[in-house]
Amino acid sequence: MKSLEKTDSGYVVNEQRFDKVVLATDVVGARAIAELSKGLPDHVTKQLGKLRPGQRYAVLRLWVDRDIRQNIPVFVITDRLRVLDAVSVYHRLEKESIAWVKAHGGAVLELHCYAVPEDLEEETLRQLLISELIHFFPELKDVQIRHQNFQVKRDFTAFHVGMYGDRPSTHTGVPGLYCAGDWVKLPFPAMLMEAACASGVCAANGILQECGIREERVESVPLKGLMAGIPQPPGRKILSAGK
Repeated sequence: MKSLEKTDSGYVVNEQRFDKVVLATDVVGARAIAELSKGLPDHVTKQLGKLRPGQRYAVLRLWVDRDIRQNIPVFVITDRLRVLDAVSVYHRLEKESIAWVKAHGGAVLELHCYAVPEDLEEETLRQLLISELIHFFPELKDVQIRHQNFQVKRDFTAFHVGMYGDRPSTHTGVPGLYCAGDWVKLPFPAMLMEAACASGVCAANGILQECGIREERVESVPLKGLMAGIPQPPGRKILSAGK
């Protein structure tokens, strides 16, 4: 989606007419579409315009000439030195990578950095990811990299304190226009991929409701905990008061 226009008869998206629209993009795309949209109410464009991404993140996938130790999970969270947050052992969980290792030997590893320091250039970041990988897995010292795919992006949603109140809901208040993504305000607790998926179901339900069709059930955890509303014991009150 590159352009969005609200007309009296529906919506025009990329020069094609639609009766209903679900805006399902990352925050960068949602803001860009809002800035180029026509005919939308001010409250919608303002809410979308306030969305912003968090820090950069990086993913480096490596095809290497030797395997990593056997007694580790396929997804390992590391205590980052500066950049490495996690390592995925792809040739033990994904068919294409398994086939590559069977044909060529070695391993397929994916290195993650979820919040790239702002002062790091991309090449320095790439080198640090590899050096920290070897720090945590010394068996990979002098490893030969056969192929690599390196991506640095900035399209994660920012979730800083005070931003929730201004987030768009799935229902925009405009007939036929809905939002879906991890940045959408939901009536139940969910984040990241789960929020993106759940908001898509809620958006679809909005359209089904408009059309008079049965909606899809969405299940969630209780909105209040089991202890909600129970008075605090005297000892906890004393601890909370710092006495």
